Amino acid sequence: MLWRAAADAMFREDFADRVLPVDGDVAVHYADIMVARRGVGNPMEGFDPLIAATAVGVATRDVAGFSGCGLKTLIDPWKA
Repeated sequence: MLWRAAADAMFREDFADRVLPVDGDVAVHYADIMVARRGVGNPMEGFDPLIAATAVGVATRDVAGFSGCGLKTLIDPWKA
């Protein structure tokens, strides 16, 4: 499995100190985000809630999609 070795090397070498862990605190925050967003009729899909639960800040064009997630920084780099 050459692709597996290449992916492992990429994460170890290229992304060293750039990949944040998904631990128990992140899992709880993820669940809180999912419940809160569904409760107001604005659910999140895909990896967005996991990104919001893991990150302190997000730069995205979809600022509205990440609002209400408890992020300290949320900017649209195309408007900043």
